[in-house]
Amino acid sequence: MSVLLESLPKIAVIIETSEEVDRGILMGILRYAKLHGPWWVSIFPTDLTSLKKSGWSQWNGVGIIAHIRSDEVGEMVLAAKVPTVVIDLPDCFLEKDHPLSHLPEIRGNSELIGVMAAEYFLDKGFVNFAYLSESTNINWSQRREKTYAERLHQAGYSYHRFTPKTTRSGLSHSLGHWLSSLPKPVGVFATNDTHACLILDACLKYKLRVPDDISVIGVDNDQIRCELTEPSLTSIARNHEGAGYRGAEYLDRMVKGMESGRRIFPIEPTLIAERRSTPTINVEDVLVREAVSFIHINSGLRMNVDSVVKHLQVSRRNLEQRFRQAIGRTIHEEIERVRLDRVKTLLLETEMTISQIAESCSFSSEMYLSNVFRKRLGMTMKQFRSK
Repeated sequence: MSVLLESLPKIAVIIETSEEVDRGILMGILRYAKLHGPWWVSIFPTDLTSLKKSGWSQWNGVGIIAHIRSDEVGEMVLAAKVPTVVIDLPDCFLEKDHPLSHLPEIRGNSELIGVMAAEYFLDKGFVNFAYLSESTNINWSQRREKTYAERLHQAGYSYHRFTPKTTRSGLSHSLGHWLSSLPKPVGVFATNDTHACLILDACLKYKLRVPDDISVIGVDNDQIRCELTEPSLTSIARNHEGAGYRGAEYLDRMVKGMESGRRIFPIEPTLIAERRSTPTINVEDVLVREAVSFIHINSGLRMNVDSVVKHLQVSRRNLEQRFRQAIGRTIHEEIERVRLDRVKTLLLETEMTISQIAESCSFSSEMYLSNVFRKRLGMTMKQFRSK
């Protein structure tokens, strides 16, 4: 039986679609609407001029999900006087006396992102680090930098930072000069994929080798953008869609009078999608680099310490000592870490069963994989996939 469009709940989504984070949130909203609606969803732009031209004044709906970037747009949203969920509010709207600060919010877990980036470079064996921030004092960029710096400090390291302050044409020169001045090799954490791509462009122009001299990691895993760069970009993936879905679910309950008040729906980082802008490992010991490379290449095959030793044709004792000295882990621990990373990727990006994943990653049994996973991550694979 068909449903008249006019009879559906009208939901406005004020959002841009040029960035991966916003596209992902929108997909989560639409998925919820499809499963629990139907809704009449109208998409509106975030800038004031375009919003006015898009027919906002004629919209008459029951709920709003909005990425608000200006006072004027914030006032227009509040004037609608309907249940509203906001996305990543700037600091100026988070003051206690500001009405937007009391609304439920979809917000990135930037603190965890900074920690993940630092630990990623530390695990690779880096001793030189850098951060490329946003050009303005954006809170999520500041939060990422803060925890990145704190985790490096805990490990006994400092870092170099760069904040863009010029136009794009001038930025290429200043960014290239900064990158050239950094101690090498260096791991550079960019606040998002857009900034990471600027780094890769500057490296190409200034003939800096990636990842040999400059290793780059971004945020959001915008797959088209990450694959179009040269070399392809390593990036921290986030569950944008899941946060959008939960925000839409809460809005639905607000519209129905079942919920009210501020709630945070975090956009959680999920994994680091490795590509060619970062090395397999960053250590001087060539033998250890070859061992780690072999482990990564064969992560889906049955493999143990003896397999690595046999491939390299060296003594087990010698390799074990050099391995632990270079990266602070045993060969077995590295094999397990790489295989578990593969397990996490399959849990998040496929519909494979636990049994199928265990077989694909060459664990001896589903039970053994389950025990190892729970021991290392503190949760079951089902809980990890659901979270």
